[in-house]
Amino acid sequence: MSNFFKITKADAANLGAFDYAPHQAFDPFCSEQKDGTYLVSEEMYNLLFLEENFQKVDWSKKFLIAEKDIDTKPVPV
Repeated sequence: MSNFFKITKADAANLGAFDYAPHQAFDPFCSEQKDGTYLVSEEMYNLLFLEENFQKVDWSKKFLIAEKDIDTKPVPV
C-alpha cells in the first residue's frame, strides 16, 4: 500500500509543475483533497527529494497518510 505526504496549496505552488526526465512530469496540483490540501506520494518524494523545487518545502513538518485515507476532490467533467 502506498503512502502520501499531505501538503498545503502554498507548498504545491512552491513545488510547481516540472519535467524531471524525458516524457516524465510532476504536478502537485493533480491531487487536490476535499480539505484543500494536495498529495505527493512517498515514492515520488523519494525519487525527487534532491530536486531544487523539492528543497523549497520543509518535509520534516509533513506527515504521511495511507492510501486508504485519501479523500480526493471530485473533478468536474
